[in-house]
Amino acid sequence: MKKGNKMNKLSKLTPVSILHYVRLLYRGILFLTVFFVYLTDRLLNHGNVVDSFEERPVILSIVWVVFTIEMIIRFIPSRLENTGSQNKLDINKIKTGE
Repeated sequence: MKKGNKMNKLSKLTPVSILHYVRLLYRGILFLTVFFVYLTDRLLNHGNVVDSFEERPVILSIVWVVFTIEMIIRFIPSRLENTGSQNKLDINKIKTGE
């Protein structure tokens, strides 16, 4: 009986949760790509890590574009973003004065 309830909770993902999982997935892929370039550079003893990224500027360009787009999107109000404490502030605000 408890397993059924647990599966129900897992199958009911909110759009905010799905967005967080998608972000985790592509950020993880970006990290592993950059880490792979770093490791291969260190194993091949090229000396300077920056040189290997200069040989393959596409990787850094993709990382830069992804995070620049994310920063721009944060300025646009969205229902998929969790407003967190802002909602609590509106709920718990005590009106004083007129």
